This record gives sequence, C-alpha cells and structure tokens, in this order.
Amino acid sequence: MSKESELYKMKRTIVSTMFDASISVLFFLDSSLNLYAVRIETNFIKLLARGVMSISFFTTKKLCYYRLYSHMNCYEVDLPIKRYYFDEQFDYSALQLINNTLVIFKEPNMKSIHLSEVIIFNPNIHHHHSDY
Repeated sequence: MSKESELYKMKRTIVSTMFDASISVLFFLDSSLNLYAVRIETNFIKLLARGVMSISFFTTKKLCYYRLYSHMNCYEVDLPIKRYYFDEQFDYSALQLINNTLVIFKEPNMKSIHLSEVIIFNPNIHHHHSDY
C-alpha cells in the first residue's frame, strides 16, 4: 500500500479546518469567511458559502451551534436527526427527524433535548392531544 501526499497552494489564508473521515471531506474556512469543502478522494474543491459567521451541525448524540471566533453551544439529544438549523437572529432551532417530523424549540440554556420537551409537527398526524 503506497502513501501519497499532495501539496496544495492556495491564494487564501485558512483560519479553520475540520475533517470528516466518514465521508472523506475536508472543510475549511478562509480569512474572508468563505467555507469550502474538499473531497479527498477526487481533490474536488467546492465553495459552500460566503460570509460565514456561524455553523450549526449535529452528531449522533449532540446538536452544536458554533459562533465563529466566539463560542460553541452543544446540546445532548435523544432524537433521530436528519437535519439541524439554528437561527441566531430569532434564537430558535429547527430539527427535521428521520421520519420527516419537524421539531422547533427555543431554549438557549438547555443542556439536553428530549422528545417530551419540544413542540412537534408531523404531517402524518392529523390530531394532537397533550397530557400536560
């Protein structure tokens, strides 16, 4: 098995990087706040967004919101998440679960999020009854 190294020279200053080994993609942010992705297997580089000031992401156990050069908030979750979005201007989070249920919540001081603590909209359910 041979090991190869490739050297990239870019006309930009990289201020932050993250590598996702599960999909072999390197993400990097340059000093102009442009977010790029590099597919390691093909060396394909794509500009994902300009003017990036924050990033929201999730793992199997946590939701995280990272305000660049400032702070990161992470919450433990027990939900099967498909997509996560945090809106800093209005201070709310939205989750799309694997079954396409939409979950919206606004609670910046929470440490963990459980199914019983959030408002849930599921297009497959026509009536909602609550015990509380």
